[in-house]
Amino acid sequence: MYTLPKIGKPSIALGHFPTRHQAFIFRAYEYVSAEKIAEILGTTIEKVISSAREMGLSDPCPDDTWLSRGYITIIRRMWHILPYDQLLRLIGMDEEEFAVRLKEEDFLGKKLGNKPFCEPVVWRELTDEERAATAKIKAIMDRVDLFGVRPFDFKYEVPKIHHEGREVFSTRMIYAFSGLYQHAFDVDRLLDAARLCEEEEKIARLMLEQMNKNAAIGYEAANHYYFSKGQLAEKIVNCHYVREAFINKYSEK
Repeated sequence: MYTLPKIGKPSIALGHFPTRHQAFIFRAYEYVSAEKIAEILGTTIEKVISSAREMGLSDPCPDDTWLSRGYITIIRRMWHILPYDQLLRLIGMDEEEFAVRLKEEDFLGKKLGNKPFCEPVVWRELTDEERAATAKIKAIMDRVDLFGVRPFDFKYEVPKIHHEGREVFSTRMIYAFSGLYQHAFDVDRLLDAARLCEEEEKIARLMLEQMNKNAAIGYEAANHYYFSKGQLAEKIVNCHYVREAFINKYSEK
């Protein structure tokens, strides 16, 4: 018999977003339709699109490709945001099917662990302070290019990596600093943290540049997981948040 992972551990804080419903919209916008997002949040399509544009996002997802071919990515992205009920409605599965997928899809349930406790996410109007914080996100996103080839639009050829107008390698791995140096953001290592934060953003932008040219970059074929453009965009937003909220704050003391 298949069962869902237990609920209990606290969810990860997403301080780089003013509200949780904005975090949900930001993450879901590239995966599902504005209509689906509105249904989950209990609001209108117009308000979802308006909220997305306030954060610098452009057009919503045009089809159901992610739900059929990239639902593992959606599950991982929503694990710390949505409770089970909203998550199941988002991906269009019942509890039994979802439990089977978590068990059989490359042991996804083991990788995710127990389900964090999440309050239902609902849309609401922003406060003045939240609007000011949202404007900062938009200013960052206005300088992030999410256009180019669409996810899953694979062309089976060896990718050629170009940067600043020249080919640097035929094949190359791009790896985030935070994956190697998870202690980098300790407040007693502020100078290193500031430098690594800047490098992290540069790497994210470089990877985005290549993903806009080749849909195979960022895709893990073994377990159907996509490191999507929206994740890289969120990493860039978070790097700015870390610098402003922590590094600059503590370096002034």
